[in-house]
Amino acid sequence: STITGSTGFGSVEGNGIYLTNCSSGKVIIEDCVVSGNASSTTKTGAGIYLSSSSPEIIWTTVQENAGAGISCFSSTPDLDTYLVTDDQPNTIKENGSGTQTGSDGAEIYLASSSYPTVKYNNIMDYDSDPVGYMIYKDEFSNSGSLTAKNNYWGATPDNDFFYWGTGSSIDYSSYSATLLSSVDDFETAMDLWDDGDFEGCAEILEECVYDTGSV
Repeated sequence: STITGSTGFGSVEGNGIYLTNCSSGKVIIEDCVVSGNASSTTKTGAGIYLSSSSPEIIWTTVQENAGAGISCFSSTPDLDTYLVTDDQPNTIKENGSGTQTGSDGAEIYLASSSYPTVKYNNIMDYDSDPVGYMIYKDEFSNSGSLTAKNNYWGATPDNDFFYWGTGSSIDYSSYSATLLSSVDDFETAMDLWDDGDFEGCAEILEECVYDTGSV
């Protein structure tokens, strides 16, 4: 399904998907394109806006929305796509306007104790340097640590790709050097081997042995 062109009305920002009070296991967002939505260029103008909601998000593209890609407030969506049948990474890219400052245009914005596990996704907005932040973690309301491993960031990531301010850091220590698809687990495993992450490599190869998806 494609969700596009929402600009909202009144105080609503025109999010492509807006969820509130949806507990874990109740909602799955799968095989969607959420693009060209929202009227605000701030974090509230997200393609997907979550308030006290924790859906599973798989095989979904969130791109070119006016504000953030996915904004989470008191929400912990499932963004770990590896153990999904056939491995179905999300692509979250190029959200926000041209010039981005602070949290504006973040691909993923986290606040009010939002701690998703972000693994095996394509998260990128890069033009010789990162454009805005790939993950912006509010330093006051979301000060705890966050795991964001085995994602593709559009280039070799460093701390400039992320914001955590005075809060605990974002662990992006293992990452994919190539765009993730549903069929490239072996290549991802070899990238981890080259980076010296032998444990991560072994984990993926072990899963490959039992994978019944397409190759």
